[in-house]
Amino acid sequence: MRKFLALIFGCLILSVAKAQVVNGCSASLDSLHDFLKQTPSFRQQISGNEKVKYYDMLAALRTEAANVTNPFDCFLLQTKLVLPLKDNHLFLYQLPVREFRYAQLQDSVFLQQLLEMPAYKDFPRVNVSRDSLEEVLAARPADSVEGIYWYEKLMKVGVFRTAKADSLLAVVLFSKMPHWEAGQLAFILSEFRPAMFRAIHANLLTKNFMLYRNEKMIDGRLVKVPWKKDPAKKDHINLPANEPLFSLKWLTNGVQYLRLGSFATNTKTLKASDDFYDHIRDSLTAKILVVDLRNNGGGGFRNSMKYVKLLNKFSRRAKIYLLINNGTYSNAEAVAITLKRAGSVTTVGMDTHGTLTYGNNYGNTKYLYGSGTALYPTDMKDEGHFLPYEDAGLQPDIKLKADQNWMEQVLEIIGGQ
Repeated sequence: MRKFLALIFGCLILSVAKAQVVNGCSASLDSLHDFLKQTPSFRQQISGNEKVKYYDMLAALRTEAANVTNPFDCFLLQTKLVLPLKDNHLFLYQLPVREFRYAQLQDSVFLQQLLEMPAYKDFPRVNVSRDSLEEVLAARPADSVEGIYWYEKLMKVGVFRTAKADSLLAVVLFSKMPHWEAGQLAFILSEFRPAMFRAIHANLLTKNFMLYRNEKMIDGRLVKVPWKKDPAKKDHINLPANEPLFSLKWLTNGVQYLRLGSFATNTKTLKASDDFYDHIRDSLTAKILVVDLRNNGGGGFRNSMKYVKLLNKFSRRAKIYLLINNGTYSNAEAVAITLKRAGSVTTVGMDTHGTLTYGNNYGNTKYLYGSGTALYPTDMKDEGHFLPYEDAGLQPDIKLKADQNWMEQVLEIIGGQ
């Protein structure tokens, strides 16, 4: 078995067609650098010794880029330029070579044409004995990052550490999706803290690669993409997708529950939020209030500030428990921290996501020269001094167990205090 493990550690093989050759990977790095240096995060963080290290790295990457012959290797170099910035709202991704719907994959003519395209024909593969690998990974403990993961019942991958201990590869072991083959690379994880990763994931439909600076493994699943070790395992951490965005109800005679599911500032959500606020602003009458920010993907203070003010005022005469999880994201994290700083709440649950400091007001996608890669940059400053929470998120005052009903745990905590 040890001989086998020595063989599989770190063998990533790319087959490259001439039609895929990248013209101008060095130039794409320069255009990426030009876009990055305009961001508030770059101006705040890349100075002094960090500036020296960054420009030394840029020079080294330019040299490497001169010998790059395929889009995937070029994308890997581009990700290295982004990683020094502690800015998880930045999003670097390959452009899909073709947009299509999943149903089109059932058309044999369309599928054949798709698979003949260089991006699909020469997709990155992992050189490993899959049967032996699966046997080894099946024995890994449930809390290990290594192991077998599923995307529903459509795909199965094996995730294993390479010779570099903080680096892991995911190789496809089985797929019902006809444009994926066993042996292909599904994603790469680089572990920067225990169970926290810089990740490069392939889109499961269009197979273009994307950089996620803040991927995490929680309770046997990856949080940014739907890979799970046990798809049938009951999820106590996240709310169901069909849960109403806004609601207020009584849990017991003395406890009210307030669900705030989004602080988005689009017209539809903002109106729904304003209408809900007007309806409940005078209805918070309990001695104890549970405010649920789980899976709130954020938005802006234009939407959320009215709730911050309401809850700060309410906390002067009542106890507030703020429920958070790793799906508490962006402005929702900023709200949680703002309430915590004011001493208005007791936080319960798990760490928030850690993607909150900068954000984007304008959504201007930037296209990198000659590489088929795009950058979604940030343009907001760190107005709330949130940088210490980037990556780590806000840690709760009271942690909840992942394998038990969260609302039952919260009520037990309330009853014990």
